[in-house]
Amino acid sequence: MIIGACGFGGTGSSSVTDYLAEYDFIQIVGKTEFVWVSVPDGLIDLEYHLKHPHGRYGDSYTAIDRYLQMCKKKASMMQKFGINNSDFINSVNNFIESITQAEWATSYDLKPCTSFTEKVFRKIILKSNYILKWEKKTGVQWEKYPYRRIKFSVCPKNFDELARNHVMEIIAKMGVDMDRPIVFDQPFSGVNPQSCFKFFDNPYAIVVDRDPRDLFIFGKVFLAGRYPFHVMPLNNVKDFVAFYRGLRDNQPYKEKHERVLNLKLGDMIYRYDETTAKIREFLNLPDNPHPKSIFDPALSMANTQLWLRYPQFEKEVKYIEQELPEYLYDYSSCPKPSSDAEIFEDRSPKA
Repeated sequence: MIIGACGFGGTGSSSVTDYLAEYDFIQIVGKTEFVWVSVPDGLIDLEYHLKHPHGRYGDSYTAIDRYLQMCKKKASMMQKFGINNSDFINSVNNFIESITQAEWATSYDLKPCTSFTEKVFRKIILKSNYILKWEKKTGVQWEKYPYRRIKFSVCPKNFDELARNHVMEIIAKMGVDMDRPIVFDQPFSGVNPQSCFKFFDNPYAIVVDRDPRDLFIFGKVFLAGRYPFHVMPLNNVKDFVAFYRGLRDNQPYKEKHERVLNLKLGDMIYRYDETTAKIREFLNLPDNPHPKSIFDPALSMANTQLWLRYPQFEKEVKYIEQELPEYLYDYSSCPKPSSDAEIFEDRSPKA
């Protein structure tokens, strides 16, 4: 079983990871997000361009090239999951070879030159028409520099099966016990987790969302200045509202699916018994042997009702309440968190 703790960025999916970590037989894999299948140029994009081509052969080799380049960039991330670069890249290359139907060298869409000398040399070769003259004389297509080889694949047979074997091979090389449940952070898209299921054996997604008021203030006071990348717009509350709504309105994660469970972070904290029972039923788990040993709702209360601690955002909170009423969590019957309780990101302080 592959369990994905999914969210929308800062929405509290780690609460699920922490709860499941309290089971001795469940494996929590990696200390970072396993974002690979659903990222731009990942397997979802590759599948789309190979199965639904719009630009003759261009869709095919461009999508394959982008997937290879994306995997090279992700190789260092994979090391955090216990798989070395060579094993990961070998699996990637073997998968691409298994779906490649033809390959040849072409000057179309040449990659940028890396040096001035190379740029000049390439320009002289191409402008002189030497290659075209050679091809006309020999009747053979040129396959040497500066041409580059491209891979072609349109509607490859068994793509889903080959891609799933590729993904599961990589997971197996992480040294996990494939007979025990495995938990990853963000292996599936929070917006559309079911689109990724075909690439995993026995997948289940738990999607956690958070009150937009808490998310906005959390971003303003806690995330700002911590990361060079910005996962959401925070300078303008109107942009934040558009961002929040855009990721949720009419998105596939809301559709009823036997392998997708949607939870609210507020329920994990203030309705702990009822909500954790839903998780156990969803994953067919026995009673938790160590409840609250890692995920302690009393600690996580500090991450809620943040406008009580930061009244300077009163104007923004009112705008969010006006524009996103259906996404607000009902705190009316919930106790107020302590004003000096520690706000934290990601995993519990007990993890």
